[in-house]
Amino acid sequence: MSTARSRTVVQRATMVVVLAVVSFHMLSTFLYAAPSSSLSQEAAPVTTAHMRPLFGQNWQIFAPDPQSVDLRVWVRASTRDTQGTESVTEWVNLGDVFNEQVRHQILPTRTWRIPVSVNRFYTSAYGALVGQQQAVVQSDHVASMGGGQGRQDLTKALLGAGASVSGIDSYLLAEDALYLFGTQAALDLWPDTELVAIQMSTSTQGVVPFEQRLVPGVQRPEEQFTRLGWRDPSPVTPEARAGFSSVFGGWVS
Repeated sequence: MSTARSRTVVQRATMVVVLAVVSFHMLSTFLYAAPSSSLSQEAAPVTTAHMRPLFGQNWQIFAPDPQSVDLRVWVRASTRDTQGTESVTEWVNLGDVFNEQVRHQILPTRTWRIPVSVNRFYTSAYGALVGQQQAVVQSDHVASMGGGQGRQDLTKALLGAGASVSGIDSYLLAEDALYLFGTQAALDLWPDTELVAIQMSTSTQGVVPFEQRLVPGVQRPEEQFTRLGWRDPSPVTPEARAGFSSVFGGWVS
């Protein structure tokens, strides 16, 4: 009798704990996803810590305020084959590869967000450049004899265009992330060649507004590109190489 009673107490206690956890999660989800208000702002430190990174959602994929732009990252490479012949590849939209991990997949991954996040990170840094500074990063800076001459020349050119040291550091952090992404992808896209140089591009393309999608003759806005110059391939550690290839290389067609 006492055993059955103690078991009932444990079951009830477990139920209370489960209900408390589920209730907290549902309330956190509601406050995190709801339009901004004084209540959601007050709760933000707690709800954000709970929701990210596992439960965060981008609700702009739903009406009435769906995502309004497509953000893409492109790469092409100058390669050298085993005979020593150099050639330039076609541009590849890296988002296409990641999207295959979502399309028609029962359990899709969230890796499709990688090129979107890289685009946003770089675009923000590029937009902080002014005047001639954007022209500097759109030009080629490739080491002719190895070492760091390409990077050094880029830094000197930005200084000459009026960029501050802190501004250059902030920009190069974003450019390094972009070109490392491109280098890793290029190693999987063109595995039987030597990478001589990498060129990156980001692009933005608006979508037809939701309320105009059924209007005859309405066309999608043209894609806007930011083409950067050629750079040396980024250094990649074996550990980083293995990790990236495991989520990218197997989906390259």
